[in-house]
Amino acid sequence: VGQFKRFVEARGYRTEAETGGGCYYWTGSEWKQDPDKNWRNPGFPQTDSHPVVGVSWNDAMLYVDWLIDQTGQQYRLPTEAEWEYACRAGTATPFYFGETISAAQANYDGNYVYGKGRKGSYRQKAVEVGQFPANAWGLHDMHGNVWEWTGSEYDEKYGGAELRAVSDRDSGGPRVLRGGSWSYGPVGLRSAARFRSDPRDRSSVRGFRLARTLTL
Repeated sequence: VGQFKRFVEARGYRTEAETGGGCYYWTGSEWKQDPDKNWRNPGFPQTDSHPVVGVSWNDAMLYVDWLIDQTGQQYRLPTEAEWEYACRAGTATPFYFGETISAAQANYDGNYVYGKGRKGSYRQKAVEVGQFPANAWGLHDMHGNVWEWTGSEYDEKYGGAELRAVSDRDSGGPRVLRGGSWSYGPVGLRSAARFRSDPRDRSSVRGFRLARTLTL
C-alpha cells in the first residue's frame, strides 16, 4: 500500500475504482460493489505493509510506467508462465509446501481443505506481506492473501499467450490472475490455479506483484 500511495501522490492519480463506482468486496456472505470501496478503503484495516488491493490491471500498468520512470529499471507484470515458475520454485506438487496446505502457511478461507489437509483459521481480510513462510526462492505469499494480476491475456488452452506480456492495453481480452486470496479455499491457491478477469475489474482480493528484468 505504501509504495502505491507514493505513485498516487506523485501523479495525482485516481484509480478506476475511485472514478468508476468503487470496487467489489466480500461482506461475509456475498460479493457487493460499493462506490466507497477502493484501494484506500477495501473493507478492512490496512497498513503501508499490506498488499494493495482494489486496483485494476490498468491501474497496475500505470504504476509500472511510473516506477520505470522513477528508477530507470525495467519493471513489469510477470507473464503467467513466469508467475507459475516463480511460485513453484522447482516443485511439482500442488503447493510449494507439498501436497496440501494449512492456514498456518498461507492466508485463505481455512473452512475448506485440500487433500489430507485440516481446517484452520479464516481471517476474512488481507494481512501484511511476509507473514507466512517463503518458498525455496524466498518469495512470500505466492499462495493466498491476494490474487495477483499477471501481464498475460487469458487463453484457456495454453496456446502461448501465457508466455507473452500484453502490449496492447486496449485489446480488451481477459487478463490472468494467479495465487488465490484470503476469501478463497485452498483449491484456488494451487500453483497451477488460474483465474481470468476484465482488465478494468477490481475487488478487495486482487492486487499485483512485479518482475524486474535484469541486465547481465
